[in-house]
Amino acid sequence: MTRLISIINLIPKELEVRSIWILILVFFAMIIETLGVGLLIPALAVILDPAKLLEFQFTRALVGFFSIPQDSFITLFFLGVFYQ
Repeated sequence: MTRLISIINLIPKELEVRSIWILILVFFAMIIETLGVGLLIPALAVILDPAKLLEFQFTRALVGFFSIPQDSFITLFFLGVFYQ
């Protein structure tokens, strides 16, 4: 442990502050990357069976609120997701 402290004391303070910011940014990037991989399987499930999208209460509420035909909703959803 004392070796680690002595190595840290060799680093200039400016570089130490930058290193802390880089570690924080890497941590947030790691969380965002994990969410991206976690969304892959549900997205594939919807692509393979678009009717599954209408099984959720939230999407049914959107379809009912905006009076969108179900087939059009699926098309609009995929346009919104993949055409950014």
